[in-house]
Amino acid sequence: MPRDIKLHIVGNLSEGDSDRQIEAMGKVFELCSAEEADIIYCATISKMNDTINLLVDYQKPLAIYCWDYYKWAHEGKHPSYNWKKYAELLRKADTIFVPSSSQQLRLKELLNLDSVVVKTGITTFEAKTSDKNFILDPVRYYPEENRDWAEKAAHKLGIPIVHTEHQIGEKEFKTLMSTCSFMTCAYREASTGGLSLMEGLYLGKPSLVSNSPYMGARDYLGEFGYYFQYDDFDDFCMKMFEMWVERPKKRAKLYIKDEFSYDRMAVDLCEKLKRFKKG
Repeated sequence: MPRDIKLHIVGNLSEGDSDRQIEAMGKVFELCSAEEADIIYCATISKMNDTINLLVDYQKPLAIYCWDYYKWAHEGKHPSYNWKKYAELLRKADTIFVPSSSQQLRLKELLNLDSVVVKTGITTFEAKTSDKNFILDPVRYYPEENRDWAEKAAHKLGIPIVHTEHQIGEKEFKTLMSTCSFMTCAYREASTGGLSLMEGLYLGKPSLVSNSPYMGARDYLGEFGYYFQYDDFDDFCMKMFEMWVERPKKRAKLYIKDEFSYDRMAVDLCEKLKRFKKG
């Protein structure tokens, strides 16, 4: 594909595996300064202020990859970012990309904004796997209804569970992923469910997630996922116990390689941004 669209990635940064994303985008876009660009592309809320400043200096089309905008963020329940300010920036965007249909639904409901789903690439790794009899919950705590469900259900059932909260090193985390029995994310709302679930699936570790319309893991795990009724704690406990007893294994390496490459993500973005090409 010819690199005929000039793109400025704000801060040269994205959520997820930033290096892999930018490397792939460099194959299909001409990455350049904001002054030279056809499009300014903001791929992380952490670069929101830089993006706002660039729009003052350069009157260029703005594309945003909105990784997450949740109801609890909209309601101001999490002070990590200025979500109100981010919503204002989203309203200024010429195009908004989101990683899942769940995030697309939320933006429409909360901000009345249309968006386009472009699934993210997945970073995978090879490892020798085993089953050391514990469930892994790899997703950080969010202020939502199902926040403590995974640990409560595991404790009720007498099942060991590890919640990492992103507080361990990469080597230890990979060891946990390759040796767990299975994984879970109990939330009602998550833009992808946590990409660690896909890393685990690549290793043959299935995941139990909610069937909520706001759970983006459904777009990623698909038929390889296990699902519980999002507002029924007893159903969650039952499904967790069934998986604990049965120890299902899922093999999805080809599915992940084919459907979730960074090159495919970059090409999808490029195809959808062609209308902003000058000339």
